[in-house]
Order: sequence, then structure tokens, then C-alpha cells
Amino acid sequence: MSDYQRMLQAAQRQYLHLFIQGVFVTLNNGDRPSGAPYLEALAFALEAAALAPGGRLLITMPPRHLKSVSASVALPAWLIGRNPGLKVMVASYGEELAREHALSFHRVVTSAWYRGLFPQICVHPRSERVLELRTTAGGVRKAVSLGGATTGFGADLIVIDDLMKAQDAGSEARRESVSTYYREALLSRLNAPKEGSIIAVQQRLHEDDLPALLMASGTYARLNLPAIAEAPQRVPLYNGRIWTRQQGDVLDPARIPLSSLEAIRSEMGSAGFTAQYQQNPVPPDGALVRIERLNLNDALPARNEVHWLVQSWDTAIKDSPSADFSVCSTWGWRDGVWYLMDLRRERLDYPDLKAMVSHQLRSWRADKVLIEDSGNGHALWSQLKTEGVHNIVLPKPRGSKVERLTGQLDMLQSSQVGIPTQTSWWEALARELRGFPNVRYDDQVDSISQFLAWIQGPRGRGFMDRDRVTGRPIGMRRY
Repeated sequence: MSDYQRMLQAAQRQYLHLFIQGVFVTLNNGDRPSGAPYLEALAFALEAAALAPGGRLLITMPPRHLKSVSASVALPAWLIGRNPGLKVMVASYGEELAREHALSFHRVVTSAWYRGLFPQICVHPRSERVLELRTTAGGVRKAVSLGGATTGFGADLIVIDDLMKAQDAGSEARRESVSTYYREALLSRLNAPKEGSIIAVQQRLHEDDLPALLMASGTYARLNLPAIAEAPQRVPLYNGRIWTRQQGDVLDPARIPLSSLEAIRSEMGSAGFTAQYQQNPVPPDGALVRIERLNLNDALPARNEVHWLVQSWDTAIKDSPSADFSVCSTWGWRDGVWYLMDLRRERLDYPDLKAMVSHQLRSWRADKVLIEDSGNGHALWSQLKTEGVHNIVLPKPRGSKVERLTGQLDMLQSSQVGIPTQTSWWEALARELRGFPNVRYDDQVDSISQFLAWIQGPRGRGFMDRDRVTGRPIGMRRY
């Protein structure tokens, strides 16, 4: 064996990314994968989550981009090669798919290439079942499908690979069965819940699918890889490097170029393509907002760099799981642009809502606070006024939610409004904007519509025509 081969083997044992390339070659008769950066980003995220105690990772990405080979075949093989006693469970939607991945795993770990990398790994001679391959050291890769028994098996790592078929996404009963299986059958299978890892690699298929449940839990990190980037994206790679995607960049142009993606969009329809390939399960047909027309930004000015700051509240008074959200959008004006500086979205009862309004006002040092003149808006204004807060305005909503947003579309989609994408709240906002008015919750849209209507109205323009310190008219319109 040459020095190069020994170095390559050492690198493949150390880095999942290089190991996945060897798996691809093994399964595809010598063909090599494309050099697309997303494969390294995918491997880096999988490796980090699998090796971290209690790792939780959700990866959302389109079909036919090697996610199953990477997560369901290569990752278990690499981990068991490094730790022959490791126990891995891989869950998918059907037994046929589970069997296909299990056969690929068996082909990898019995190959001469794999035995050269991990000579200590021996398949147990009694490991005859395709769906459950064991090593002589006690390690195992067990495949299960939706609804299959998991009792009696404990795992150190659980990989959930597309637990629902696309054609089942419209069935509420099927979506609920997936969620129930995750909660009741899979979550309890970790040998050590604080140490074991769970990795879900999925397509987005519905607004209430399993990825939505995992995101709502707040415990899962997420790597989102749409086929076509809708906004600038910065994705971690090995050794502290960053892969930067620009708006419009295709995930794997060598294998599936933009022309092929557009052909797929035409064949399957916009709604299906937007969900499965763009990871946005909100039908775009009839949507008012075009995300690609927004003035999207990587960075925001600091608070001390903006001349005016206005907060816009859309309030709700219940904190139950199904209640509407209370939303505060915070806007800063600089050099002719209103930047969305922050977005808070929480379910709050009235006392907590009042405290949050006061806290947000003081922490941002807002010049004006807009609270819709309906529901509990008057009560908030009255109580905060007695506490010395005098910069609250109560705009009256006019027309339907759709009419209010329609009237502000020109400004929202102009260079006068800047929206950041490198924030924790951008994805949720984009989903709501993209799907409005056909979305379950529209509180963020209401907050934004209210702000834009007020700042373009006579009171907003009058506010902008005054010196922020003295309050005196300065006789100048800012836009």
C-alpha cells in the first residue's frame, strides 16, 4: 500500500465527508459524486450531531441529493467502524425502502474497501436478517419502518429518514401517525437520552409535518438546503470554513442543473416543488408576496446607527398551544431604508404581554410603539400610560388582513424596506409571507402591515418630519 493510500484511509476514518465519497464509489461501481459543497456541509452537520452528547439535528433537503446514502448508509457504517459496539436504529416510511437501505449498508460493510479501513469489524455469523445487521462486538444497525415494532431495542443513535411518503402528506391521519410514532416509538429507544443522538433527514411535505414538530420543539438544530437558494445562506464546513450560497444558487448544478429543476417544477406543479425541493410547504399559488422581490440583507445596522426606531405590535391574549401569537416587529430607519431589526413572536397571557411590551420598548429605546386599536390594545395603552409611557400610538385597522397587506406591497417589496436573512426568525417569517393569506397564523404579516401603513400615513410622516430630540418640525420628508 502506498503512502497516499494510507493517508487517504486515515482521512476517511477521521472525516465522514471523505468516507461518504468512498461509500458512493462502492455503491456505484466506481463512479464518484459531484464536488458540490453541500455534500461537505451535509457530512459536517451529520458528524457533529452524531458525535455530540445528546445531539439533535434536522436536515431538510430535496430528493435525489444523496441524503439517504449519507445519513442512513454511510453514517452508521462510519460510526460502527469507529465504535464496533455502537447501536444504530434507522427509521423510514416503508419496509421496502428500509430493506433497500439495509442492503446498501450490508454491501458497504462487507466490501474489501471497508474491511481495509476497519479491519476489526466482523459481521456476526448469525446476523442473517437483512433489516438487522450485527457485529461480533455487539454493534448493530437495525432498520424499522413506520408502525414497526421497536420494543426491546435500545439505540445510541436514531436516524429518521423520510418517515412519510409525499402522497400521504395531505392525510391528517397519516401525519398524526408519523408524529405519534416519533413520540411514542422512537424517542423512548435511546439507551441514554442525555447522551444518545437523533438525526432526522426529511423533505418538507406539509405545514404540519414531522419537521414542523421537530422545529417547534426548540431542541433541534437545523440545516436547510433548498434546491434553489431563495436568500443568501452561510453554511458551516470543516475546519471553520464557510460555504456561502447566493440567492438563486442551485444545490448541485452538475447533477441537477437549474433547467432540470425548472422541468421538475413544471411537471409536478408549483406547490409540490416548493415543498419537496424548496422545503417550504406552503402553496405559492395566489400568494401576495414574492420573496425574491424583497430587499434581503445579510446584516443590519446597530441600534446606535439608526435615526428612528418604531415597534409594531399585533397582540393576542391567550397562551394556549393553539392560540394566535403576539408579535412585535422592531424597525430602524437609516439612510432612507427601514430595516426590520428584530421580530418577537410568542404566545403570552395578558400580564406577560404587558410586561413584554414594556420590556421591548425600554430595551430598544423605541421612539414610537404601535398597538392595534382593537381587543386589548386600549387596555395596554391605558395601563402603560399610567406608568409613564407616552409614546404609544393606537392605529385603527381598516379593511381585511389581505386588503391591509395589499395596500403596502409596493413599499414592502421596495428598496425602502430591508429584511435580514441571517436571523433565527427569518425562516418562520418567510413561510408566513410566502403563504399568506393561506396560512394558519398571520400575526407577523399583520404587524408588518400595520407598521408600513402607519409610517406612510399622515401621523407617520409627521413623526418623521420632527427632530427626534427637540420634537420640532424640520420641514423635511425622508422618503
